Amino acid sequence: MDTIIDFLWDWKWLIILIIIGNQLKKLWNMYNGIQELLQGVNEAKSNIAVILNQKVEIINKFYAVVSQYDGYEKNIQLQVSGDYAQSAKEASKAVAYIHGVAMAYPELKSDKNYKMFLDQITSNERALTERREIFNNIVKSYNVYITKLPICFLAKAWGYTTKEYFESN
Repeated sequence: MDTIIDFLWDWKWLIILIIIGNQLKKLWNMYNGIQELLQGVNEAKSNIAVILNQKVEIINKFYAVVSQYDGYEKNIQLQVSGDYAQSAKEASKAVAYIHGVAMAYPELKSDKNYKMFLDQITSNERALTERREIFNNIVKSYNVYITKLPICFLAKAWGYTTKEYFESN
C-alpha cells in the first residue's frame, strides 16, 4: 500500500497536469460549442434577410402596376432594416395594400402581372416560413446550450446572452 502512495506522490504533478488539462479541454469545448451555435444563428439570420430582400424587391416592382389602377402613385419604396421582424410586418402591410387595390379593381386581379406577383409572394412566404423555422430551431439550441449548467456561468462571463426568436406576426 505504501508503494502505491509513494508512486502516486512521485507522480502527483503529472496527475495534476492531466486533471488541469482535462478541465481546460472542457472549457475549450464549451467555448467552441457556443461559437458553433452562434455562427448558426448568424447564418440563419442572414438567410432570412435574403428572403426578406427578395420579398421587398417583388413588392417594389409591383407597386408600379398597382399605381396604374389606383389612380395615383403611392411612391413607397420598402427597405429591409436590421429589425427583420419589423421589415416583415411592413412588407405584409404592403402586400395587404396591393390585395386591397386588387379587390377594388377586378381588372387588376385578372392582370397576368398580378397573378405572377401572387405566385412570387406565395413562394416567398413559403421560403420565409421555412427559414424562420430553421432560425428559431437554431436559436432554441443556442439558448438552451448557454443556459445549461455549468456553461451558463461561463457564457455570462464571456458576454453571451440569449437570442430572440423570429416571430411571424
